[in-house]
Amino acid sequence: MTTDFQGLRWKKIDLHFHSPGSGDDYQERGATPEMIISRAKKHGLDALAVTDHNTGIWIDSLKTAARGSGIVVFPGVEITVMGGERNVHVLAIFDPSKGMAHVHDFLAQIDITEEKRGRKDALATGDVNQVINKITEAEGVALLAHCDSSSGVVKEMKGQARISIIRNQNLLGAEITKDETMAFFDGEDPNYQRKLACIKCSDSHSLREIGSKSSYFKIGTMSIGALRQCFYDPQTRIRIIDPPNVQCPMVLDLHVDKGFFNGLRAKFHPGMNAILGGKGVGKSLVVEFVRFALNQPSYVHDIQTDLKSKLENQLGLGGKITIHVKTASGINYIVERQFDGDTNPIQVTDSSDGSAFQGDITKVFPILAYSQNEVIDISRDTGIQLRSIDRLVDLDTLRRPIQEAQDNLASNVEEYISSLLAKDKVQELDASIATINAQIKELDNMLADPMYKEGKDWNNKVALINLVNAASQKLRQQIEQSVNPESVPAVPGLPDGEQDTDLKGYRDKVSAAADSLVSNVKVSLKAFDDALLLAQKDRSEFDKRKGEWDKKFEAFLKTAGGQQEALSKQRKGLAENLDNIVSQRDEFNLKASFFETHRVKRETLLDTLDKARQDLFVARSNIYEDLTKKSDERLQLTLEQNGNRQAFIEGLTEITRGLSIGQKFKEQLVKNMMPREFVAAVLRKDKTELETKGLLTAAASSKIVDSIIGNETLLRQLLSIPYECLPEDVPNIQYRKEDEQYYPLTQLSVGQKCTALLLIALSEGSMPIIIDQPEDALDVATVYHDIVQRLRQRKDQRQFVITTHNSNVAVSSDSDMFHILKGTATSGEIVCAGAIDLELVARQVVDHLEGGVEPYKLRGRKYNVR
Repeated sequence: MTTDFQGLRWKKIDLHFHSPGSGDDYQERGATPEMIISRAKKHGLDALAVTDHNTGIWIDSLKTAARGSGIVVFPGVEITVMGGERNVHVLAIFDPSKGMAHVHDFLAQIDITEEKRGRKDALATGDVNQVINKITEAEGVALLAHCDSSSGVVKEMKGQARISIIRNQNLLGAEITKDETMAFFDGEDPNYQRKLACIKCSDSHSLREIGSKSSYFKIGTMSIGALRQCFYDPQTRIRIIDPPNVQCPMVLDLHVDKGFFNGLRAKFHPGMNAILGGKGVGKSLVVEFVRFALNQPSYVHDIQTDLKSKLENQLGLGGKITIHVKTASGINYIVERQFDGDTNPIQVTDSSDGSAFQGDITKVFPILAYSQNEVIDISRDTGIQLRSIDRLVDLDTLRRPIQEAQDNLASNVEEYISSLLAKDKVQELDASIATINAQIKELDNMLADPMYKEGKDWNNKVALINLVNAASQKLRQQIEQSVNPESVPAVPGLPDGEQDTDLKGYRDKVSAAADSLVSNVKVSLKAFDDALLLAQKDRSEFDKRKGEWDKKFEAFLKTAGGQQEALSKQRKGLAENLDNIVSQRDEFNLKASFFETHRVKRETLLDTLDKARQDLFVARSNIYEDLTKKSDERLQLTLEQNGNRQAFIEGLTEITRGLSIGQKFKEQLVKNMMPREFVAAVLRKDKTELETKGLLTAAASSKIVDSIIGNETLLRQLLSIPYECLPEDVPNIQYRKEDEQYYPLTQLSVGQKCTALLLIALSEGSMPIIIDQPEDALDVATVYHDIVQRLRQRKDQRQFVITTHNSNVAVSSDSDMFHILKGTATSGEIVCAGAIDLELVARQVVDHLEGGVEPYKLRGRKYNVR
C-alpha cells in the first residue's frame, strides 16, 4: 500500500546552477560539493539541478554531498546549440536516480564527446529542435536557458526559426530573466500560439549566487516525472514568486474505530483531495462521517434520515469517529463523536493543552458539505438556498441583535398581557363602581337622618385613605423595580488580561457611580418605608375612631328599626362591596399603570428587530452582489426582502383555527400586511383595515378581533407573531446559459441548477468544502469551465474533499492528493494515497477514472486527440 499523505507540496527548486565543473566560467574554483550543498540549504532550496556547460562531471560528487541534507540533486547539463548570432543554450534535466554516466551518454548522442566536455564553445549536433527532441527521447526535460538574454533563444533568434522552437511540444519551459518576457508565452501571441511555462533560476557561477533566484514547484515527489507534471500544468504547479501562504481552516485527519471502516485512518491535504473508488467501497461514508462528527448535517430531511441509516448500518452503536481539525488561526482541535442512536455525544479537546472545549464546534469550525445529489434538493427549496448561502460568510454579528430582540420580546409578552388585561379589567371595575355609587346615592336619598350622612362621610374618608395608600405602594413598587438586579444594566467588564490604565480607570469610576446610584436609591427606599410607618400610626388612629363610630352606628340602626334598618343594611352591603371592588380596581390599576411602559418597550423592541433584520438584508444583498461578480457574471444573484411568508401564514392559521377563515383570504392578508401590522390592527380592534387588506367580510374581521381580544391564550399567540412568524428573504438565482441570457433556477435543467449552486459555494468563503460526487448532478459540458476552473483557482486558499468518478473533477483540477478506496460487502480501506506524481497512484487513478490505459488510449484515438 502506498500512503504518501503529503501529496503535492510547494518546493523551492533551482533548475539552472553551475559548479566548478563549468571550468573557467566558475568564479570560485576552490568550492567543494559540501560547500555548495550547505549554501543551498541555507537559502531554503529543496532541490537543484547541476547544469554545467556540456558536462556532468560534478553530478555524482554533489549527489554524494547532498545525502542526508534534505536537498535533492537533479542531474542536468547546459548544452550549446547552433543558432542565432552567438549560438544558444538549452537545459536538459534528468531524474535524480540518474548520474554522471547518464548525462555523458546523452552528450555523446549529440556529438559532445569526451574531449569536448566542459567546453562552452562545444556545439551539439543538430539544430535546437533536434536537441530538444533528443532530450525528450532520453527521458529528460528540455528547457530554454536564459531565453531573453545572451545565448537565449528569444534574444538571439528571430522569425520562423524561433517560432518553430517555441511551438515544439517537447519543449516544456523557458528560463526568463525579465518579468515582461512572460507575455511572449501567455498563449496570446499570434505567432507562438502556445502557453509555455516560465521559471527563474540563479544560473549561479559562484557560491554567493546560489539561491539568488529560484522557482517554486508544487510537486509530489522529487522525480523527473513529477517535474514534468509541473511543466504540463504551470498554472497550478509553478510560481516564480513566493507561493500563497494562506492559513485556511482544514480537516487534518479522520479515524473510525468500528463498522465498515473499522481502523480507517485518513489524512487530508490542505488543498484539493480526490477520493476515488468503485461502487460500494464507502466513498459517500467518508463525507457522511465527517458531517456527523462535526455535527453539521444536511438541511434536507431525507438526507438526514439517510445519514442515520448509514450510521446504524455502517458505523454501529458505540462506534466512534475522531477528527482532527485546524482553524484559520492555527488552533488544533480533536473532535470525537460516538453514535448511540440518541444524543450522539460530542467531545472536543484543544490539542495545545488537552483542555476540554465547551463551545460550539460548528461555530468555531464550520464546513460546507453536500451529500450525494443534495444540491438537487437544495435547488428546489429557496429556504435551504438562503441558509446555505448564509453559511458562506459569518453573519453571527448581525443575527445576534435579532435573537436578542426576539428573546426580549418573549420576556415582554407576559408583562404586556398582564398590564393590557388589567387595563381592560379597570374599565370593567370602573363601570361596576359607578353602578354601585349610583345605588348608594339612591339609598342615601331614602335615608335622610344625619347619621347616614355622617356614615357616608366616613366611607369617603376610608376610600380616600385607601387611594393614598395605593398610590404610595405604586410609587414604592416603581422605585424598587428601577433598582431590581434584573432591570439594572450591568457595567460591562474588560476582557481577561486587559490592563490598559485608561480603560480600567474609566470603567471602575463608572461602575462605582452606578453602584452609588443603586445604593442611594435603596437608602431612600428605607427612609420612605420609615416615613410610611409614621403615617401608619395616623392610619391606626383613624381606624380606631372609625371602629368606634361603627359601633355607634350599629346602635343607631337597632333603634331605627324596620324599613330604615333594612335600607341601611343594604347600603352597608353595597359599601362593603364597593370597598372590595375599589381595592381590586386599585390593584389592577397599579398593573395597568405600567401598560404604557410595556407598550413603548415592546414597540422599541420591535423597532430594534426591524432594524436588525434590515441590516441583515442589506448585508445579504451585498453578499449576493459580490457573488455575482465572483462568478464572472455566470450568475446573477438578487434577494427579495420578506418574500417567503409561510411562517406568517402558519401563525395566522393557528390563531384563527375554528373561525372558518378561508386559505385564500389568509394568503391575501399575509401578502398585504407584515406580521407587526396585523397584530397592531387586531390590538387596535381595527376591523376595517383587516377587511381592506385581507378582503375579509365584516363578520370575518369581527370574528378575528373578538375571539382574540380578552382571550389570554390567543392574545399570547398574537403577540408572539411579529417575532416568531417572521417572513424570510428569498434568493433569486439566475444562471447564464450558452445564449448569454440569464434564466432563473425554475427554468434550468437539473444539471444547470446544480452547477449554479456549486458555483456559489466555490466563489465565497474559506471553510472546507466536502462534496460527494458533484458530477452526478452536473452537466458534463460545463463541469470544466464552471467547476474545475474554480477548483484550480481556489485550492491554494481553501480545502476541498471531493468524492468523484469524473476525471475532469479529479485530474483536470490538479488534485493535490488522491485517496483510493477499495472494499468488500462488509469493510473498506484506503489502499493508496498520494499525489498523481507517484506511479502507483497514477496507475490507480487511470484504472478508476478511465477504465485502464488501453481504453484511455483508444478514446484518444477515437477523439482524434493528440
